[in-house]
Amino acid sequence: MTGDTGLPPLVAEVAQARLLLGAGHDFYQAILSAVKDSTDEAGKPDFGGLFRRMNAALVAFAPRDHEIK
Repeated sequence: MTGDTGLPPLVAEVAQARLLLGAGHDFYQAILSAVKDSTDEAGKPDFGGLFRRMNAALVAFAPRDHEIK
């Protein structure tokens, strides 16, 4: 995992873990924002907008999911 960086393995693993945790947090925030922004003042949902934004969040998170796996 460390490649040729010269860093001890634990340092690189902790850095990778922090990166993935940050990506997970960003993913959660994107989904939360999509849900909030896809509901109007009267509580009426915009399902088309919701699905588009959730799809964008899923696509953006996919590379990190592969790293986690």
